[in-house]
Amino acid sequence: MIAIGDAPVPAWDIARLTPSPYDETGWSAGVRMSLTKAVLDQNKTELDFTIKADRNYSYGEVYTVEVLLNGTWYGIPYASGAFNSLGYSIGLGEEKSHTCTPVFAYGILPPGQYRLIKEFDLSGPESPEGMPTTLAKEFAAVEFTVTETLDWEDIR
Repeated sequence: MIAIGDAPVPAWDIARLTPSPYDETGWSAGVRMSLTKAVLDQNKTELDFTIKADRNYSYGEVYTVEVLLNGTWYGIPYASGAFNSLGYSIGLGEEKSHTCTPVFAYGILPPGQYRLIKEFDLSGPESPEGMPTTLAKEFAAVEFTVTETLDWEDIR
């Protein structure tokens, strides 16, 4: 595991992480995400987030979590868990709420600043050929803070 929970001070091994492929200048203009509470700790391990759209999109349950280290965002590899292969859609002016538990998929989250990223496929008449397509993929993110080490083994 890249984050060692039982180390004297749980921390990320930056040498084993990859810088984020998500360029913040490329975030979606048509879909936004927000969090109900942007802090996770032993008492609050789930993120409740809302998605709002100005266009038609399709998306799944999959999300990515990144950690901010020394001013750079790094992708965190999955440690365990799986995502259901469900498809959702959201349209113009709609709002949808979801919940996720990042520590379930990532195993250990040391204290720090993180962001949750979701990918959206433009769909409907605005997308090429009116179908969902990865050619029109867009991204949205929300930032959150972990205030104490979260280890899936300790909270489940």
